[in-house]
Amino acid sequence: MAGRRPPRAAILATMQENHVLIISASEIFPTITGGTVHTGGVARSLRRMGYTVRIYCVAARRESYARRGESVDAHIEEAIEPGLIQQTHLGLWFGLLQTLARRLGMPRVWQYWLMRLGWVPRALKKAAAEADIVICDMPHTPPLPGKPGHGGRGNTPWYLMSHDLTWHQLSLRPFKERIWTGWMRRVEADAPRLYTDIIAVTHEDRNFFAAHDRGGRLQLPIIGSAILPDNYRGSAELRAATRASLGLADDEWMILFSGSRFGPNIEALENILAFCHDQQSWLAEHRLRIVLVGSIEPEPYRRGAVIATGRVDAIEPYFVAADAGFNPVLSGSGANVKLFEYLAARLPVISTEFGVRGSELLGTNDYIRCAERDYTAAFEALLQYPREDWQSFCEAVWQRHRHTCDITEQTRNAMATLGHHGPG
Repeated sequence: MAGRRPPRAAILATMQENHVLIISASEIFPTITGGTVHTGGVARSLRRMGYTVRIYCVAARRESYARRGESVDAHIEEAIEPGLIQQTHLGLWFGLLQTLARRLGMPRVWQYWLMRLGWVPRALKKAAAEADIVICDMPHTPPLPGKPGHGGRGNTPWYLMSHDLTWHQLSLRPFKERIWTGWMRRVEADAPRLYTDIIAVTHEDRNFFAAHDRGGRLQLPIIGSAILPDNYRGSAELRAATRASLGLADDEWMILFSGSRFGPNIEALENILAFCHDQQSWLAEHRLRIVLVGSIEPEPYRRGAVIATGRVDAIEPYFVAADAGFNPVLSGSGANVKLFEYLAARLPVISTEFGVRGSELLGTNDYIRCAERDYTAAFEALLQYPREDWQSFCEAVWQRHRHTCDITEQTRNAMATLGHHGPG
């Protein structure tokens, strides 16, 4: 498979490619979950390669619908940076269906049904017609029906960008979502037939798609759970301002746990809260604070050593403010994006052995291993050394592993495998 050229390589080699369309089930920017960090990183990486990039979001976050206005087919269009635009569909019917699905605990399978039936916003049809390359972000956003060339103009390639296997993620969720596991497995098994090619995020999902690729025509490159490293470095002023906003004194150690409200993160959160409840005096004595960032806790609060920020506009300042990154997860699939964020921020990583799956981190050379539910020994190991010593340790870890963290390099390699080398 590795030596074969993509199906349309000869045609692609003669095309002037400038415009990439990424179709997303919901808003990507601001990035607040591992999935949005990944897609946002790919979008920005494509921009650095010279493409103009449009992200079309089929539905919006709850707060964005307040901006819809009177139009039934309203959109918000925002310039994220020069050459990168996010266009969010705020259509009334899509919004109502999304609200109903949330209340029923239903995943975004409704988007797949609507789009395969041809219920596609007019602006999305236009964006697809103008694109040179289309990337469907997750199988909820399939190729549009009734068009040659996998849903676009005759020679337009349509790619699926996987975020682990969605059916496997659903199998880990509450029963109301878990009942869709079999259906989504069939959708993903059919993906090799529908798409020009598939960009995997792990070797596990690559192997799944390869097993359902009849004839072995797909290249299946990988863009792993990597990030844009420069986003996680900040000034002393940003660190001080962020810590002040959290009410942290200079001598307090900030242990950061970031994540979305997803099964494995919720399990880890329950263990964190139980530990903090049982060890209140010890945590206070050692000046340790556990800061929870992102939708893992929807509303902000302060309880003893725990500080929850709730949803935030940007997560990167909290990495700058932190003294260590915490990843006590015990289940899940693929690699945690937060792990690579901690590395890029030059934070000592405190993790369960399971938590570093999908990475190349090894034992005490690269991270502090913690027990599944009692984190005392791991925190004591952190406190043995001053922050300055950890800075040099973390820089060395970063230098060893940066090749696994940089999403721009991985995006460039994946696009080259697919026959795209950037506008030229």
